Amino acid sequence: MLRVRLPRRAYLGAATALAITPREKLSIYPENEGQLVLVDTPSELERRIGSVRESVAHTYADSYAYVQGWVSKWIAIEHAVERRIKSFKAPDEVLTPGALYIGVATLSGSILARTRGLPTRFLLPPTLFLLSFNHFLPHTATNVGAYISDLEHTYVPRAAQFTDTAAAHTQMTWEMAKDKAREGRAVLERGVVQAVGAVQESTGLKLREALGLGRTFGEDVVKAAEVRGREAVEKVEEGAKEVKTVVEEKAEEAKKLV
Repeated sequence: MLRVRLPRRAYLGAATALAITPREKLSIYPENEGQLVLVDTPSELERRIGSVRESVAHTYADSYAYVQGWVSKWIAIEHAVERRIKSFKAPDEVLTPGALYIGVATLSGSILARTRGLPTRFLLPPTLFLLSFNHFLPHTATNVGAYISDLEHTYVPRAAQFTDTAAAHTQMTWEMAKDKAREGRAVLERGVVQAVGAVQESTGLKLREALGLGRTFGEDVVKAAEVRGREAVEKVEEGAKEVKTVVEEKAEEAKKLV
């Protein structure tokens, strides 16, 4: 029996020893209490509302950037057009009266063609516009024509080839018409001089001196007509050479493009 109870007493002794162990001493200073931290946990509704607000804000920012990009492009186009229009104006020409005269001529064409046929109503206003534009603002019209020609050569070279050929032929025809007019004027002056000379010889009146023609006026007119005739022939030959050169160049360009 003794052997059986010994382990129980040993256990009781150990428990008693633990029970009588002295407690730890309390500090004389106040102990720091732990901080209470509140964690804000949003609800499911708040999370949904936040995600919707973020998506709306991103969509608004993207839309604003897209619209602002198009606005910037449009402003750049306006500035480019403004610079281009300003480059057309010749520094030695004033637009105010010239533009007014051009507008009056164009409106006059519309009024005159109001009771005419459809082709006349369609062609007369732009024709008067081009003629008045070339007359009142010749340098500005030249700048505009050069710009249109550059665009034509850049984007439609085949049409530019025909346009250049037609322009060269038109210029040559115009020069020939001016030369013919000069020759006709010289012939008319020569006829007047001969008629005055015949009347003077038959009547004895000094009509040449009275009219200020002089004796050598007819000869001067003949010489001037001959000189102008030679100049006209030279200009026609030069124009033909230029037309040939332009046609050959455009043909080569067309071959390269093909």
